[in-house]
Amino acid sequence: MEEAVRAARKALEEFIEMPIDHCRNIIRAIRKAAPQEVENLARMAKEETGMGRFEDKVEKNRLAALKNPQEWRTPNLRPLLMNMD
Repeated sequence: MEEAVRAARKALEEFIEMPIDHCRNIIRAIRKAAPQEVENLARMAKEETGMGRFEDKVEKNRLAALKNPQEWRTPNLRPLLMNMD
């Protein structure tokens, strides 16, 4: 588990340093792929936690992938500049 957390932190650090347009493209690709992977994601969640019903996890993933408000579906990433003076 610790190795997975380290890998996730490293990936996040790399993601943060990417140009915003590249980040948007990655998020769009994930959103495009998610509906086709709802069962795989549900199976992995069930195996990892041992909790819940597979069918409920499938439905939850399907709703998250397809029924979010439009403003959640389009990443609202924009540069943030801060003046530390």
